[in-house]
Amino acid sequence: MPFLSGSPRAAALVALIAISCGERSGATVSVAAAASLRDVLLAIEEDYERAHPGVDLEFSFAASSSHARQIAAGAEFDVFLSADAVNVERVRDALAGDTRRGVLRNRLVLAMWEGSPPLRGTSAPSARSLRDAEGAIAVGGPSVPVGRYARAFLAENDLLEALEPRFVNAPNARAVVALVASGAARFGFVYESDRARAEGVLWLAPATPSESVEYEGVALARAPETARAFLAWLVAPEFQARAVEFGFVPVAEVER
Repeated sequence: MPFLSGSPRAAALVALIAISCGERSGATVSVAAAASLRDVLLAIEEDYERAHPGVDLEFSFAASSSHARQIAAGAEFDVFLSADAVNVERVRDALAGDTRRGVLRNRLVLAMWEGSPPLRGTSAPSARSLRDAEGAIAVGGPSVPVGRYARAFLAENDLLEALEPRFVNAPNARAVVALVASGAARFGFVYESDRARAEGVLWLAPATPSESVEYEGVALARAPETARAFLAWLVAPEFQARAVEFGFVPVAEVER
């Protein structure tokens, strides 16, 4: 039986060849993003797609450590936006090496449940106030960036050993905020960018300087050119200015 180019068999074969060769559609850009980037990325999604006809941004939000595990297991994202460099290093073999860059900065802050009694004996609450204040402390898990930032900060200030027995671990920064806002934890270490959407939370003091939390972005191997273009746009003035509205610090402001 002759092979007809317009037959269903032919169409199926063409599709199979495309899949086996690893061809990806440039129309959809799949982005694995840190949970703390949810609000700012969803805010720019429609504007970006309108300015780039034919491009469809598809976001997956989770802890950076969770996305790193998925990528290491073969998940085919186009862009990885991590809240730290550690999780980018974990998937180095899956990356397009010439695209890695810092995209935003943030800082760690100490938050307290709004219904909590005032802290005693201090007019300027800080992390050291937690030594004498009762109550659970919400932090990200040890492999989650917001949790590692918190533990590193407390260790540097000789507070980790004293406070760690009171930790309530959370899967990401947004979950830490939820624990504090609900009163399930009296205190929590979260990001400055969480201020805008948290209700029921009192913001006590910055824990770290703004340059201490750095988000890295990178394109994954075989990502289409549209993915690389989106990654480049994240460091452009338009996005950086928009991110400031959500509590982030522009990369350029720190680096100049």
